[in-house]
Amino acid sequence: MRMMLSLEQQELISCINGYRLGEAPASMLTQANLCVRTELLGMTPFHLAAQTGQLGLIPGPLLGQNLSLEDQCGRTVAHVAATAGCIYQLPQDMLTEELMFRYAGGTGYFPVGCAALHGFLKQVPARLLTQQNLRYECPSTGWNLLHFAAKGRSLKQVPQDLLTDSNLRQLNPRCGSVLHVAASAGCLDQVPSDVLHYENLLLPDEKGATPASLAVEHGNMDQIPEAVIMECARRTNGKRTLASSLRSMAIWRLIERSEPYLAQHILARQAEA
Repeated sequence: MRMMLSLEQQELISCINGYRLGEAPASMLTQANLCVRTELLGMTPFHLAAQTGQLGLIPGPLLGQNLSLEDQCGRTVAHVAATAGCIYQLPQDMLTEELMFRYAGGTGYFPVGCAALHGFLKQVPARLLTQQNLRYECPSTGWNLLHFAAKGRSLKQVPQDLLTDSNLRQLNPRCGSVLHVAASAGCLDQVPSDVLHYENLLLPDEKGATPASLAVEHGNMDQIPEAVIMECARRTNGKRTLASSLRSMAIWRLIERSEPYLAQHILARQAEA
């Protein structure tokens, strides 16, 4: 059914879409006008204001009452604000744990995850970025906020006390570890150096893929520390099996392409044996 909007509601939506919400008369900013559904995924003017970064122009009391308003995809106003990078326009006391870790029906994403995925995690209050809140996992992917940050290459925005060895290497049967996601996305260089060691980077997921092999596969091999390469060589027993053992792992490709002299040395040792 086609949504019937009043002339005032049409003008309000036009102002928002034209980035002119500040020009709209205060009389337009009513609960009735701001909650009307549009044909764009059932989004309301609240959603549109979030999408265009104009939430700060809406009176605070109205915002506080409607941040959990959903569009037809199950996305709240907070989801859209987190994706668009305008969480900072909202009063901190409005950003509750219940709101910011609420799953969207269509994607299963939660606002904190959306912010991390799109590089806006710094806008999320630090009180929400805690060890306890890592328990929130996206139903569709199994990702917690660290997986989202890795995918969005924004691990550098995560509080350092969350970037621990145990948090980053913990395997989830559906999505691997945060290290696996970081290796694919190309942000291993944002992981603390003490976590990037041999055991972690060669940790297989349910499908047998390791962070090292995923880094190689996605063209991010330059982010694998040289120390890991050397440790791989040191842990191989015997000259004859050195090159063949390394070849059995994707990391051999890393050595061939980024450390050609080391590769030649290994093959020369095999030939001499």
